Amino acid sequence: MPQPPFSLTHVSRPPLQPGEGKAPSALLLHGFGSNEEDLMGLAPFMDPRLHLLSARAPVAMGARMYGWYMIQMLSSGEFHFSEEEARHSLRLIHAFIDEAMAHYDLDPTRLFLVGFSQGAIQSSATLLMAPEKVAGIAAMSGRWPEPAERERAPDAQLVAKPVLVVHGLYDDVIPIRYAHTVKEKFEALPVTFTYQEFPMGHTVSLESATLLNQWLAARLDELE
Repeated sequence: MPQPPFSLTHVSRPPLQPGEGKAPSALLLHGFGSNEEDLMGLAPFMDPRLHLLSARAPVAMGARMYGWYMIQMLSSGEFHFSEEEARHSLRLIHAFIDEAMAHYDLDPTRLFLVGFSQGAIQSSATLLMAPEKVAGIAAMSGRWPEPAERERAPDAQLVAKPVLVVHGLYDDVIPIRYAHTVKEKFEALPVTFTYQEFPMGHTVSLESATLLNQWLAARLDELE
């Protein structure tokens, strides 16, 4: 039977160890210039209780290359991007969450976003703007979503939301100073915050993937 239309193209992997009732899930959001297959490489490190979903960003850049919004690196080292394009992709992410919860019969109270680079930025933006849609987020090698901060939900809706942020000390794409800003911003909010730096570049290392799995497993244990 053909699948219904979704707001985002994606791949799906059911839980390897299904439990009773609706399954918890993790939605993986890839980085700039990648695709929905990329972060599925993390599947061996993800808790087997999770239904995994990995979505393709909407902006086509080339063969098997997509972005959540276009960016331009300035000579100063800063980034320029279209806020409207970023908001549009956020609307697609939020719509896709609702569609996926219904189609795959998943538990909407146990959905975690796991994003890398630009996907990490969009994960953080979703938490700030629509915290009711996620049980928590893991943001890897990203930056702080400044437009989302200006439109974020009240503190009362963010209380105790679990947040994991990891970053490479030697990241030459999004330097570590951006992670320090993310850390400062999240520590000022009433979330439950975990932060870890690793001796790596703009990538996911074995050590950071292991931490991600441990963090997700602990959060699922808390929700059972």
